[in-house]
Amino acid sequence: TIWLLAPALIWIGWQSIEPSKLLSFGSYPAITLLLVGVGFLSALPLVLFAMATRRIDLSVVGFIMYINPTMQFLIGVFVLKESYPPERLVTFGLIWFALLLFTIGLFKLRRTAVVLP
Repeated sequence: TIWLLAPALIWIGWQSIEPSKLLSFGSYPAITLLLVGVGFLSALPLVLFAMATRRIDLSVVGFIMYINPTMQFLIGVFVLKESYPPERLVTFGLIWFALLLFTIGLFKLRRTAVVLP
């Protein structure tokens, strides 16, 4: 996004000098403030996620990344009644089976790890 900062500032300056009806930025102060505020608001979850990933193991972060697509899949199948071919069931099952094996391996590794003073 930093690469687009200069073109964006040039465009904003050009629009403030010669506003068109379609692409006017700054014609309405409320809309301008909303657009700027939404930019900061959309960055907030990314910053919080980056801060959280520094505090927990990356294996946990990787596991958490599977929750959202799984929820979307389950909502699509059970709530929205989308088609559910057997290939998807096999793929879905294999992915979660692999995650289960990975998680079991992590627990075994932590249980057998020796803590040095």
